[in-house]
Amino acid sequence: MKKVLIIGLAILCISIVSCGKVDKTPQTASALFFSAYSDSLIGKIDLKSGTIDSNFARGVASGLSNTDQIGLALNTKTGDIYCSIEATSGPIYKVSSNGIATVLFSGAEANNPAGIAYNASNDRVYWINRGDGKVYSISVAGGTPTALYGGADVNAEGYSIKLDEKNGNLYYSNFDEIYKGNIDGSGTPTVLYSGKPDTLESPSSIEIDVDANKIYWTDENADVVASANLDGSGNIKILYNKTTHGVSRSDGLAIDFVAAKIYWTETGNANRIRVGNLDGTGIPVTLSSRFEAYNLLLK
Repeated sequence: MKKVLIIGLAILCISIVSCGKVDKTPQTASALFFSAYSDSLIGKIDLKSGTIDSNFARGVASGLSNTDQIGLALNTKTGDIYCSIEATSGPIYKVSSNGIATVLFSGAEANNPAGIAYNASNDRVYWINRGDGKVYSISVAGGTPTALYGGADVNAEGYSIKLDEKNGNLYYSNFDEIYKGNIDGSGTPTVLYSGKPDTLESPSSIEIDVDANKIYWTDENADVVASANLDGSGNIKILYNKTTHGVSRSDGLAIDFVAAKIYWTETGNANRIRVGNLDGTGIPVTLSSRFEAYNLLLK
């Protein structure tokens, strides 16, 4: 009887441990968030149903400024979204999962902030400050921002910044260049890719795939969605362009690497959100034609 009891307890313990396992299998994204510049909102698209919620976070009712929502970044630990406002005093917002915004930082260091990113390894938020060409970071708890690279103007005047936490690198776009620097703020950023007609003229948003050694970008002047090697080697590949796919002023960018799907926005006269295959095959699908969206975020 004692032996049966012991075996039974052992099976029970194994069952409990098994049931308590955390599934770490990468999941495809279920929602796509977008910052609608002139509509004063952060919207949400349910990727399963296609339903668009244009009131996820909207204007003063949600605690947001009335205009110029631009950058988006996800806190992968809490699910909060960080949003930059392209205005003289910013600010930088933290938006909860129920769409309520609170100010993370407002001040001179957030003078026309644009691209924004979250670093899970040190719980800090990074942004491009177009007002002085610098890159700053701040604790998710708030406080005083730290200027990277000794406070130098490093031509950080673009609209996108991405972090490679694994290797300690960061990447950001400028008007006709893409830069690479150290995530700890040491040294001086260097140009990874420089201007090239019809390919890299005004990179708007960038995404990186560290494991695959790839970087992707949209370009509002070249009207393309492109990719290249993250280490700067090899040739640039145009995934989608104006002639074949009707790309017009491509801006926001987000990638679901599990589903191998790439999402981008087109502003100006198009004002749409589209999705295509990550390898550039097939015909892109339009998800929305209603918003002047400058940034995207998958969750």
